Parts: sequence; C-alpha cells; structure tokens
Amino acid sequence: MGFFRDKIEYYTQAIEFNPKDVKAYNNRGIAYREARNYKEAIKDYTKAIKLDPKNAIYYINRGDAYRELRKYNRAIKDFTQAIELDPKNAEYYSSRGKMYYYELKNYDRGIEDYTQTIELDPENAQYYRSRGIAYYKLKNYDQAIADYTKAITLNPKFSWYYKHRGDAYYELQNYDQAMADYTQAIKLDPRFSWYYKRRADVYYELKNYDQAKKDAKKACELGDCELWNILNSVGVYGSNRKRSRLTQK
Repeated sequence: MGFFRDKIEYYTQAIEFNPKDVKAYNNRGIAYREARNYKEAIKDYTKAIKLDPKNAIYYINRGDAYRELRKYNRAIKDFTQAIELDPKNAEYYSSRGKMYYYELKNYDRGIEDYTQTIELDPENAQYYRSRGIAYYKLKNYDQAIADYTKAITLNPKFSWYYKHRGDAYYELQNYDQAMADYTQAIKLDPRFSWYYKRRADVYYELKNYDQAKKDAKKACELGDCELWNILNSVGVYGSNRKRSRLTQK
C-alpha cells in the first residue's frame, strides 16, 4: 500500500498547489481505485467532471469505480454519458456492453453494444469473443460459433477462443467439432485443467469412459480433481442420466 499512498500524496500536493488541476484529481482517483478505495476515487472523478464535464474518460473512470461498488445503474449512466461525448470510441461501448451482459445479464443489450464496438473496431478479437458469450447465454449457439470463429481467425493462438467454440458445439451435440476445439485448446495451453475436463465431457457423451477418465486424471494432476472424483463415484459409468455436463461453470 505504500506505493499507492505515495501516489495519492503526490497528487494531493498537486491539488493543494492548484485546486483546479483536473488531471491531478483524475490521477488521484486512479490511485485510489488501484488501492481499492473506490468511494474516494468516485469523489475525485466527480470533481474532475465538474471541472471538465466534456471529457469522456472521467465518466468512464467513475463508471468503473461504481461497477466495483456494484452500483451498476450508476455505472451504466456514466458509460452512456461517455459514449454521448465520444461516440466513435469502441472501448466505451465495450465497457457498457460488458456491464449489460456480465453484471446485469441483459444479453440483448450487451449484443447491441458489442455490435457497435465491432463496427468501430472490427479487428479486435476480444469483441467477437464477448459478443459470442452473450449469444451463447441466449442459446444462440450458431451465432456464438460464428463470433468465436472470427475471434480465432484474428488470434489463432489464444486457447480460450477454442474452448468457447467447443462449448457451443457441445451444446449442439456436435461432438466431433467440440473434441477438435478442446484438443486444440490443450495443444495451445496444456497446463490448463479446464480444457481436459471439457474434453472429458465429450468423451463421456461418446461413452468412451476410459478416455474420459484419462482426461479427468490429467486435470487432477494439474490440481483440479472435481471431475476425477465424479467419474470414480459409484454408478457413474453406464448411467441413464440425461445429457448434461459433468462439471459446470
């Protein structure tokens, strides 16, 4: 905390020297936010906004602090104000879109914002991933796959995109494609246990219990023994359970 205190003290002195130094208020707000003192951060961002109400970044910063305090409606209001001031900034739509789909579970509004984000910055793979997640939550798996595929095209070395697409293929019971995506995710990041668990789900649906158990064991060796314990429980093999993942997230 000493580092944050030093930064806060530095900007406090700057404000004492010049009480109208808008950048000093914003920077002290950032220091407070980094120190997780969100209430004080909001006070400084609010002061910055009063001094310079046309600067969109101050609204974004305050909105981020409100989000940390779970004051989501206030965060949305600030993100919206930032968009009105700077409607060509893709990151601002992304901030609001993430609030809608991740915090408020309003996936339709999240899709609207990420669609706008993509129009402004069509080469950013993360935006397609985020919109794909919203489509996935709405069970629009085909559209989710299209967005994940675009993300992969833009950044084929990021394993998480394959995991996401594999999840959508799994829900469509397209197990061959799901298997291929989880396998590729493992190739790119073989130390991540979740990919082995996902692939084990596919093996289980295909009644290849030995391979499912091998992947579960590998996940356990990596520190996650949840699925290994499930597969070793009594009555799992050959059960007539309804199709569903053995593990949830």
